[in-house]
Amino acid sequence: MKFKFFTFLFLTLSMLFLSNGYAEDYRTWNLPEGARMRIGKGRITALKFSPDGNELAVASSIGIWMYSVATGDELALLTGHTAQIHELVFSPDGKILASTGNDRTVRLWDTDTGQQLMVLSDERNLPWALAFSPDSTTIAGESRTGTIQIWDVATGDPLATLTGHTDTVEALAFLPDGNILASASEDLSIRLWDIDSEEHLSTLTGHKKPVKVLAFSPDGKMLASAGMGGTVRLWNPDTKKQVRALVQFGLTDTNQELPAATRRAVWIDTLAFSPDGSILASGDHHGMIQMWNVDDGKLISAWKAHTRSIRALAFSMDKPIFMTADEKGTVQTWNTITRAHLSTFTLKGHENWGSTLGFTADGTTLMSVGSLTRNNPVRSWDINSNKEFTPIMLPQSNVVNAYEFSPDSNILAGATDDMNIIKLWDLQTRSQHAILAGHTWFVETLVFSSDSQLLASGDRTGAVYVWDVETGHRKKTLEGHQISAKALAFSPDSSILASASHRDVRLWDIGTSTLRATLIEHEDSGQADTLAVAFSPDGETLVSTGRGKMLLWDVNTHRLLSEIPGHRGRIKVLTYSPDGTTLLTGCGDGTIEMWDTNTYTLKSTIKPHTGRIEVLKFSSDGSTLASGSMDGTILLWHWASIAHRKN
Repeated sequence: MKFKFFTFLFLTLSMLFLSNGYAEDYRTWNLPEGARMRIGKGRITALKFSPDGNELAVASSIGIWMYSVATGDELALLTGHTAQIHELVFSPDGKILASTGNDRTVRLWDTDTGQQLMVLSDERNLPWALAFSPDSTTIAGESRTGTIQIWDVATGDPLATLTGHTDTVEALAFLPDGNILASASEDLSIRLWDIDSEEHLSTLTGHKKPVKVLAFSPDGKMLASAGMGGTVRLWNPDTKKQVRALVQFGLTDTNQELPAATRRAVWIDTLAFSPDGSILASGDHHGMIQMWNVDDGKLISAWKAHTRSIRALAFSMDKPIFMTADEKGTVQTWNTITRAHLSTFTLKGHENWGSTLGFTADGTTLMSVGSLTRNNPVRSWDINSNKEFTPIMLPQSNVVNAYEFSPDSNILAGATDDMNIIKLWDLQTRSQHAILAGHTWFVETLVFSSDSQLLASGDRTGAVYVWDVETGHRKKTLEGHQISAKALAFSPDSSILASASHRDVRLWDIGTSTLRATLIEHEDSGQADTLAVAFSPDGETLVSTGRGKMLLWDVNTHRLLSEIPGHRGRIKVLTYSPDGTTLLTGCGDGTIEMWDTNTYTLKSTIKPHTGRIEVLKFSSDGSTLASGSMDGTILLWHWASIAHRKN
């Protein structure tokens, strides 16, 4: 498992760009057609160490990243899944990586080349857990219905179907020297199967909470099981009997149990035997590692290793080292004998890249912000060189939900943790510019006028306020919505404000603070379900979205011009290209639709993200489009390369 080509490519490009200080060519790997750069690697959903411990496979919301455990360097990005990946497993010989996800496929990858070898699909079932046979020739996958499917790895042909569990199977493991498969289900049972005869051999019971992980000892004489509740049990596969429950941290013998409150809090996520089978290690939901002597069940050591759930744990096959990785991408190595800590590194790029984007006035710099509550900085990139600038740490930046950059990206607005105070930060001086107080409940949405002089805010009471950005004073109070104001948009000349709730869409005259028109009004919440509004660049048309359709309105006559149905779920984002020829919609499934504004017919559709589109933003010159998604990534596009694309 060398990923030889990718390793050579990475090292070569690293040397080329070393003088610039940002050897990050992985940002251009496997890009959609028309995209120029990807920022972020996606949220981590699963991790698995290779059998030799040299590599770490990390499933993210956009694909599978392969890392070197020794250096932390990116080796490859494997893409193909169209929805979240939730399980990874290496074949025992290390030549194949298998993955499964919400797209209802099991995919097999060549670990030397990174190429996808095969797609195993079962439309009836959603594969949840995976396991390879000891000789790496077959793979087992289970569904959330409790059915287990066995496939031939070489041909992809189904070999067997095992039924009997009455709930989701959470874990699978093959006996190392035979064709016996163990399965653990939320029905609280562990079953042993002969996959050749498809015979159910026995049922192991004893766990009071669902088992989430199984592991056989290298000699096949012990099966370990654990999960919710924190109890680790050892079973003899030959006698089908429990050997012992292992002593838990804080207890003195196997006859004791953790207190009920502690059992509910403990959730063991991973188990691994040492290569000689003498030690069993576990990693739990709170970052605790425990090690036991398998022969007598005594606890050897226990310590807090991570601050997050440990999702991967493995022993080196040829060194006294074991590795751990948590759900946020912190990887640590330890001495197996002394338990001394050896190294730590964190996988970069998997953090939240934010759903708020902005371009500077000259269009050369992209700005992004994530959750400032977690002390995430404001980040920025030169879009011509792809170079990232020094992050901006803002003072008193306890922002939770709503953010917005001014059109020139000089000001950032954000609602604070009590959600009824808005703060403005000057990004040039990196200082707090103003505090806007007056809302009586959570602020849901913010929008700047095109000249950056006004800021509109809407809260859960339905109140909409308009603020003077320079002074921080409230200029207008617009009342009429009976429930939360969810979307706001200024007309291009800032004379009209559109506001929307789940019940109604309203147009306001900013000069007089009066209601111009109510475009939609329903008695029941959710009938309109408007999530986005946008004005055309000439200010003549307003588009609103709700309940899977777009509505086009004449701004002057307030007349409904057209109703366009048939969208891919809920549309949260609407934006026009600067020249007004194209309307873009960002959909809940990660799709971007492009509409010809002469006829409002669909020109083309792309699906570059695996999560909901949160933001679509053009640079001032219209040459670059940025798309941000719930999948944790931002894509930068050459607009000219996709603007005229036809489906």
